[in-house]
Amino acid sequence: MIEIGDFVPTFELKDQRGRQCFSGADLFAGDPRAYLFCPAGAGELTDKVARAFVDAADALRRAGGWAFLIMAEPDAVVGQFSGRDLDPVRLLSDPSGATLGAFSLPPTTLVDGQPQVVAIVLNANAQVDSTWASADLEELVEPVLERLGDLAYRPHPVAAGANPPVLIIPGVVDTELCRVLVDLWQKPVPVYRKGEGEANPEAMANATTDFKVETDSHVARLAQYHILDPAINRRLDRAFLKRVLPEIKKAYQCDIKQHEQFKILRYSAAEGGFLAAHRDNPTPETRHRLFTMTCNLGCTEFEGGELRFPEYGPQLFRVDPGAGIVWSTALLHELTPVESGERYALGTHLF
Repeated sequence: MIEIGDFVPTFELKDQRGRQCFSGADLFAGDPRAYLFCPAGAGELTDKVARAFVDAADALRRAGGWAFLIMAEPDAVVGQFSGRDLDPVRLLSDPSGATLGAFSLPPTTLVDGQPQVVAIVLNANAQVDSTWASADLEELVEPVLERLGDLAYRPHPVAAGANPPVLIIPGVVDTELCRVLVDLWQKPVPVYRKGEGEANPEAMANATTDFKVETDSHVARLAQYHILDPAINRRLDRAFLKRVLPEIKKAYQCDIKQHEQFKILRYSAAEGGFLAAHRDNPTPETRHRLFTMTCNLGCTEFEGGELRFPEYGPQLFRVDPGAGIVWSTALLHELTPVESGERYALGTHLF
């Protein structure tokens, strides 16, 4: 099942000019695009949707987006536009339904006996931004065109200085899961306390259910909720697999095989929450770590608590709720003191 924030499968199909069209081509990369899946039995609706997008080609070109109509019964529609250059609209033939299947879509979906067209809109980085499903032409075309226009980047000069080599990934954790994790933190579980030394490492290593570790020292003041719940971990693993690993692979050409236990981190202003400058791989026990990832869980108001990489400048990082930020464990980093409220984040180390 495709969800908001996912990176989608690529596909290669013939277009109305008989050319092979590869959805992952650089020609389309960096622009928002819409995939409109026209299932078997939707002949009349498919024809109307195709005509509407062909008519809107100039507006779509100005907006900087692309529209791909993926048709299970393409013959009648493609015949009308055979050989025509319709950029930025591509009419694609998928008579076998293989592409529908790759997107986990059924061969046809009926609502009140009418087949629906499913629209999946991707942002410029090919993440799912939004979806529609309707048998009504107006409910598909105008919203999709409007959303493509909203997502298109407007290039502008940016004064660039030294910048920490970090990767920001929007939408790693969806809004509902953010709330689930913040609520989970409130759950009563065993608590281990750390000061200047380790607190009962054997008990923590052998734990089979969730637990918290509260740290109060000269280098850190925070509480960490260790997630052992299988159902929650399955949801997090899915997000990690679908939304984080592809970006690390693309940005760093690195194959991540594993991650450490997911933790919910809470920094509270009432407790003087902070994290002093440190690296995440300084010891023989941590040298296997390649990257650190944290996701802002939002859900609460707070001031302060920004991430900083002091070797690379004064920038303070605060990403949108649900977004992840990934950096090399060799980078010196700190979390500035939380001045009001509570800051919740999801964190793990990758290797």
